[in-house]
Amino acid sequence: MTRKPDEYPPLKNGFEIELAAKDWQINRDWYRRVGGDWAWTDRLKRTESQWREYVGSEDLQTWIASFGGVQCGYFELVREGDEMRIALLGLDPDFIGKGLGTSLLIAALEQAWNGGTRRVFLDTCGKDHPNALPNYLRHGFRIIRTEFADGFEMG
Repeated sequence: MTRKPDEYPPLKNGFEIELAAKDWQINRDWYRRVGGDWAWTDRLKRTESQWREYVGSEDLQTWIASFGGVQCGYFELVREGDEMRIALLGLDPDFIGKGLGTSLLIAALEQAWNGGTRRVFLDTCGKDHPNALPNYLRHGFRIIRTEFADGFEMG
């Protein structure tokens, strides 16, 4: 996405985000919590030292979403020069199907476009929720390439 939208749809009433502390356990725990049902396994092999290094980067921001005062999801943003990558984005399984995926994506986009960002991008794959790709496309992303790895389509 190379152009910031002129306006975003409103976030669902009661949906809020907060910048998380730089605590590797927050990222590890949310990765497990959100990715468990979707076979997210890439980061499960990381050691505590690797998690600490990743989370300690000044280019990483971790945001925790809440709905009605209860934590419901998270996203990670990684600055790469004048670009921002949405590294991870997902909801706690208990909050899937409640119409919060759009609010989570919009909140991530609002934060990603702060600070002179030229382009916002993300990667998705066949391991993600089936509504993920349609949500991304509906809000301005486009498919740049499609790859196949380990039997999963990645776009």
